[in-house]
Order: sequence, then structure tokens, then C-alpha cells
Amino acid sequence: YISCRENGESRIDGMDEWITLHKPISVFSFKDGRIVQSTSSTFYHGVSDSILSIRLRSGKEVKVTPAHKLFRITEAGEIEERMAGELKTGEYLASVRKVPIKSENATIDLYSLGELRVADAQSRAFVSSLVKEARKKGVAIDLPKQVLYAITRKNPATPRLSWIREICTKMAVPFPTPQLLRGDRAGTLTKLPTVVTKELAEFLGFFVAEGYIRGGKTIVFTNLDEVLLRRYSELTCHLFGINGRLERQKGKTPNVLITSRVLVRFIEMLELGQNSETKNIPAILMRSSDEILWSFIKAYFLGDGSVSGGDIELSTASRQLSISLSYALSRVGLLHTISERKIGNKLYYRVFIRGRGALRSFVSACGSDFDKLRKIESYLCSITSGYTAKDIVPLSRQKIAELYSASGVS
Repeated sequence: YISCRENGESRIDGMDEWITLHKPISVFSFKDGRIVQSTSSTFYHGVSDSILSIRLRSGKEVKVTPAHKLFRITEAGEIEERMAGELKTGEYLASVRKVPIKSENATIDLYSLGELRVADAQSRAFVSSLVKEARKKGVAIDLPKQVLYAITRKNPATPRLSWIREICTKMAVPFPTPQLLRGDRAGTLTKLPTVVTKELAEFLGFFVAEGYIRGGKTIVFTNLDEVLLRRYSELTCHLFGINGRLERQKGKTPNVLITSRVLVRFIEMLELGQNSETKNIPAILMRSSDEILWSFIKAYFLGDGSVSGGDIELSTASRQLSISLSYALSRVGLLHTISERKIGNKLYYRVFIRGRGALRSFVSACGSDFDKLRKIESYLCSITSGYTAKDIVPLSRQKIAELYSASGVS
């Protein structure tokens, strides 16, 4: 709403507001029985004296105004719009099974980490030459004289990202891609990716599942599985150029430690959450391709998921994470249910994936290169029928009779 107000013309009529946008926004529309991507040039904002909470049998929940329209499935199998305030308990609603998004791999703006320092020689030399050129051309750069001197001396100082942004902006040249970063002059050298990849999504999935920040400078990943600990260390080295350290303490779960203020700031920038109750899937992943989203889902499952019979369970103490997981599973077309469980005074949110079709899709996307995944594969090989009660369309006897009659089957 705030973004639309800043980028459009507002017209207010009583308690209703219509904003005509300068640039249309992307939305999803229901057209000819299909969900399609479309655009809208108008944004509406109104006021209501009440909010309704609509909860489905699957556990999914949405809060809307009484006048908000949802899609109801009639006994004739047709989809019609119905105001939320007119719905009755037991009626069936159409919900999204798969969100059809065509997206490129999202880019990461490292320059938002303004206080970090660029340590690679190539970037430092480039910035130094820009400052010298600015002096010759008389271009004013809004930085202290001592900073500009430090950047251009024989052994240039490590410039902050915010300094480079200011210099490049004034000189009207593209920002260079930093190769190595550090938090301060003597900090751990760290490389950061500028594009979201499958490997980065996997690393983030492990962190959201079993990671936390210790003391403001160390990323900790804790797990009993030695294979996962090795995989996490491999990702750390590949993505960030840092060798993780294995920590073993008597009577405690092993940890992989990564000491880097740069990486801590990177994690904070992505807004993954700092503890079990604030964890979340970063927005930058939700904007990425299905392949990348699957990489995150797989890593989260391996780190903190479980398998029991025909159930895959993703459990979390974070309500926001459970919602994000539901969105992510809908993005990739995986049917699931949501429930809650209280243990002591703590509430846990549980996301279940059930049914032969859903389990097959899960293994097909994630592979079978880990014990947990092989357990699902073994279960699928052992059954001949599956759970199908989550994907149904209610029809009246009359409609079924009509369909039977029209089929010509005797």
C-alpha cells in the first residue's frame, strides 16, 4: 500500500481509496478456469469494521473482510465467487494447488551492506583510479578528504561499500562486483554471491533448519548427521571461501562453526531470523525459480524434517516460517496440510506432506542421495494404494448422475 501510494495518484471517496499506478503491478488472476499472471493499474484500499478468519480442513487460514470474495465450489462442480461473510461451515473453497511463476534467479544487492569493506586488489585499484579521475575532472565526491586520500595512497585503504557507491554514482559508472569482503580491517576475508543459486538456497535451508548466530560473529550449524555436517562445510567453502570448524562437546550435538562478521551481516540482510521462533524463508528465495526453491525445501527437510510411515513432517516454532513453507510448497505444486501442537508452554506449527502422489513428487525433485530421502523411496516401493482425500471436488448425486449418463457407459 505504501509503495503504491508513493508510485501513483490517489483518489479518496469517504473511506474508500483508489490509487492509479504510474507503473502496473503484477498480480494473479482467475480467468477461464485457470490462474494466470496479469497486471493491474489500480490499487484499492478500504476500511472494514470487522475481519473474518477462514480456516480450511487442510489447516490453511486466511483473514479477510466480510465483503472479500472467495471462490466457492458448487455441488454442480462449478466455481463461483461468494463474499466471505456469506460462506457457511462445511462449504468447499477452491485454493491454489500450484502457483505458476516464471522467474529468473534473483540478484543480490551487496551494496546494501554499506559498512562492509572491499578487500580484493582489483576493486581497490579501480576505486582509487576513479577518485583520481574525479579530481582531474573537478567532480565533487561527498566523502571526507581523509577518506579520499586513504583510497588513493600508494597502498590504498580497504574502502567501504557505501564509499564505492558514492564514488561510482558521482562518476556515473557501474558499481564493481566485490570479490572479497571483510567486516573490519583485520576481519575474515569472505566472498559473497551476487545471484541466488541452488547451492546458496541449500545453505540457507540448512541454516533455517538448524542454524543460529552466536555472539554476533559466528554462524553455527548443529546436527547429528555426519554427512550433513560435511555437506554444510563443503557449501561454506564453495560459496564463501571459508573453512568451517567442527566443534564437538561431550554430551552435545556436533556443530560446524563459521566465524565471519561479513556472513553474519549477509544472513541478517536476508532476514532469515535469528532464533527458532523468528525463522523465515527470505523473500529473495520466494522470487526465485522452482528449482532453487526445491533446493531450499530439500535442505530444510534434511536438517529439521522427519519421516514416519507415509508422512513427511516439517515442524517449526515459527508461525511465519510455517506460512512461508506453505507458500513454498504451493509454489512447487505440493499438496500439504497444516496443524498445531503445544508441548509444554510452547506452540509448534506442523506442515505435513502425505499421499503417494505428493511423496513421489517430493522424491522426484529432491533425489535419494540421503538416508531420509531413501526412507521415503522405500515406503513408496512398499505400498500399492495411497492417501488421496486432500484433493477432492464435491458433487451432488444429480450432477454425478448427469455425468454418468453423458459418458455413455452402461
